[in-house]
Amino acid sequence: LRVDHDQVNGTCASCHSVPAGHIDATNVCDACHSKTEWKPVIKVDHDQVNGTCVSCHAKPLTHIDSSDVCDACHSKTEWKPVIKVDHDQVNGTCVSCHAMPAGHIDSSSVCEACHSKTEWKPVIKVDHDQVNGTCASCHAMPTGHIDSSDVCEACHSKTEWKPVLRVDHDQVNGSCAGCHTMPTGHINSSTVCEACHSKTEWKPVIRVDHDQVNGSCVSCHSMPAGHIDSSNVCDACHSKTEWKPVLRVDHDQVNGTCSSCHSKPSDHIDTTDNCGACHRSTTSWRQNVSTNHREILGSCRTCHSLPRDHCSTSAECNVCHSTSDWDNPFGRC
Repeated sequence: LRVDHDQVNGTCASCHSVPAGHIDATNVCDACHSKTEWKPVIKVDHDQVNGTCVSCHAKPLTHIDSSDVCDACHSKTEWKPVIKVDHDQVNGTCVSCHAMPAGHIDSSSVCEACHSKTEWKPVIKVDHDQVNGTCASCHAMPTGHIDSSDVCEACHSKTEWKPVLRVDHDQVNGSCAGCHTMPTGHINSSTVCEACHSKTEWKPVIRVDHDQVNGSCVSCHSMPAGHIDSSNVCDACHSKTEWKPVLRVDHDQVNGTCSSCHSKPSDHIDTTDNCGACHRSTTSWRQNVSTNHREILGSCRTCHSLPRDHCSTSAECNVCHSTSDWDNPFGRC
C-alpha cells in the first residue's frame, strides 16, 4: 500500500532508476530530493552533480562574455561574491570589467598589450603601438641627448631606442655642430652650417652666406680669365653678394699699371703710360698732379708758350733749357 522509506536501508537506486532527462549526477538521490516526495527538489548538493553549471543554469543577461566554466570564478555553494577570476575563461576584453586607473597613460583599451592577466603590476611588456600619447608621456630624454623637441619618433623606433633610424632635423633645436664636425678640407668658416647647406642633404651647397666664411675669396674662387693683374684681396673691389658691378677700386691692390684699366682722355698730352709719374691720387685724376717731364713724349710747346721777354727763336726749348731748371739756361739765342 505504501513504502516507508525510513525502513529501507539501501539507496534510492536499489529500487529506482534516474528518470530520462535528469541531470548528470551521482546516485545519492537524497542529496537533493526528499524521501517522501520526489518534487520539489529541497536542496542541491553540487558535489553530487557530475555535469557543469550550464547543465542546469543559464548565465544572467548582464554576465560578462566568458566560457561556461562557471566554477573558474564562482563557488558551488554561492553565486556571489565571485571568489576568484580565471581570466583565461574570459572572452571579452579587460575593459568589459575594468576601467583604466586615474593617471594611466593615454593608450588603447588593449590592456594585455602591456599587462599580465594575473597581475596588473609590474607591466610585463609595452606594445607602443597601443600608446596614444607621445614618448615624453613616459620617458625623459637621457642625459647628454642633443637639444631637440619631444617628438622622439622623428628619429627613434618605438621598439628600439638605438640605433637612430633617421633624423628629422626640423625637430633639432641645436646647431649642426651639436652633432657634426666639419669634414676635412672644408673651407675656413663659422659653424653656422645651414648658412650654406640644407638640413636634408649636405651636398650640393644650396647657397653661400659669405658672412660666415672666415677665409678669403681665393679659398674657393680663382680669378677669372682676363682679370686685371691684382692681389687676391677680392673684397677690396667686389661685394660678397655680387661679383658685378665692381663697388670700388682699391688701387693699392692693383699690380698692373693704370693703362691696364684706363685709357688717356682725348685731350691728354703725348706721354708714356706711366700715369703715376704725374698723377699722385688714385681717387681723383685731376688733384695732386705733378709733372715728371721725363714721361712727356711731345715737345715743350705742346704745353708751354714762350714768355714775352724771350728772344725770338725756332729752336726747341730743351736746346737751352732744362726741364728741371727753366730759369738757368745753358745756351743763348
